[in-house]
Order: sequence, then C-alpha cells, then structure tokens
Amino acid sequence: MKKRILSLFIVILVTLTGCYTQNLVTVRSANDDISENLDLEAVAALFGESTNLEDFEARINDPQNHISNLDLNGDGYVDYIRVVESMENGVYLITLQDVLGHDQYQDIATIDVGRNTEGYVLVEIVGDPYFYGPNYIIQPIYNTRPVIYSIFWNPYHRFWVSPYYWNYYPHYFQPWRPYTIVNYRSYISRYRMAPQYYRYMHARTYNYGDRFNNKIFRNDYEKMHPNRGFEHRNQGYQNARELYQKRNNFNNNVGRQNTPEHREAPNRDVKQQPVRVNKEAPKYREAPVTREKSPVYNKER
Repeated sequence: MKKRILSLFIVILVTLTGCYTQNLVTVRSANDDISENLDLEAVAALFGESTNLEDFEARINDPQNHISNLDLNGDGYVDYIRVVESMENGVYLITLQDVLGHDQYQDIATIDVGRNTEGYVLVEIVGDPYFYGPNYIIQPIYNTRPVIYSIFWNPYHRFWVSPYYWNYYPHYFQPWRPYTIVNYRSYISRYRMAPQYYRYMHARTYNYGDRFNNKIFRNDYEKMHPNRGFEHRNQGYQNARELYQKRNNFNNNVGRQNTPEHREAPNRDVKQQPVRVNKEAPKYREAPVTREKSPVYNKER
C-alpha cells in the first residue's frame, strides 16, 4: 500500500514539475515580441543602399541578408515581403506588405519619401501600429545621398508595384526557417550602425491623413487576430521603441544628431546636391538599374 502511495506521489510530482517547466518556457518565449522580427532600422539602412524599389524589394527578400524574420502565416518559413508604391499629396508611400496567402496581405511598415520646405529629401519609416505600437517613426540620416533618391520626382518615373504574390516569387527567393531572435539580432546588427543615424519622431512629418491612408492598404492578418495588437501584447509600453529601451536592446547609434556636427537637418550632404524643386524636365533620362528577372512559380513552399 505504501509503495502504491509512493508511486502515485512520484507521478504527481513529475507531472507538476513538467507543467511548471512548460510555464517557464512560455513566459520566456513571451519576451520576444513579433515586432522584433523585422527591424525597421535595418530596413532604413537597406533602403539607403538600394538603387530603385525593385532592387530594394530584392534586398529585403534575399536570404543572404536576413532582413526579415517574419512568419505570420505560421507555415514554418519566412514570408515574402512585397513592395508597393503609391502617392498621397505629393508624398511617395512605399508600403511593405507581408504575403500571407492567396490574396492575403498585411501591411508591416510604410516609407514616406517627401521634400521639406527647402526642397531637401526627407525619409521616414513608419511601423504599422498593430505591430510596433503608435508613432513608431524612424527618420534615417544618411552619410551620403542615396542613389534611390534620383528615381523620385522624375518625369519618367514609373510607380513600382511588386508583380509577385503567393507561390509566385523571384528566382532568388528561397524560403528559409525563421531564426531565433538572438541570432536574428546578430545578423541585422551590421545594418543598424554607421554610416547612418536615426532620429525617432513623435509624429509623421508629412500629414496626409490617417495611418496608411492609401489605396493599397491591407490588414488581413490584423483582421484574423484582432486581439494580438501591440497594446495587447505589451501592456504598459507605448510602442516598440520604449519596449526595446526597457529591454536594453536599443541602438546606441541614435540621438547623435544632437551633437554639433549633426544639427543640420535631414541629410548632411543634401545641401551640396539639392533636389530639383521645379518641374523642368531633366536634359537626360537616367538609365534604370534593374535586376535580372526570372520569376519562378513555386508550387510548394
């Protein structure tokens, strides 16, 4: 009888220990927020390195760059992110959309490209509030004027709308398994350092209406999971910036614009190369830089 009681006690103890361990794992994994799977500082750096929006989309989805770690549809592979361009009141909106499934997309962030009153280009990366919380706005300050600026406000400019969709991707995109957050941070750390700096804004510079007020806005993931927004996932934090600061996971290459050499606005070398503010057509047409396009239809991911 005593042996039976002892055996029963051991079984109960093992069960309780397993449940307790499982709870510990759950709490630990909850420390990694979904917003950490696409670092917008890294996106800003990549935007400054791109020659055009087609090149920008290719760089985001290149497995060698590890820029995205998002798997929103839960199929075990990193999702393809398409880039769609539109315009609102003279401001170019470059929207990053996660491809969830057939005719299912989710906005992740928007890049606002406009000109200030002096005619200088000003770029802001705005995270979707569902993922990053309200007013998560990054203003990159590039050491040199990005080549990609030359494609905007050009009479020959053609808007880029990604031709890719669910199960139809470019040849270079081979879906990969998501990395752990620790490994992902290690991969993208090189994009978060000099030669660019970052300002965090409290509001968008370009006021053209409500968030992502454009024709291609999609929020299919948000509709499927209305209770997984940033405010539900991280109570007590305003947005991702505050969350990262509290976790000591914030870029030290921020705020340096307050030093004397960075008090000039948006992009330090732009004053030597101001953007044309009149509508006079240039005397030549810039040759577009394109990547070889060999789209492949993937029957299975």
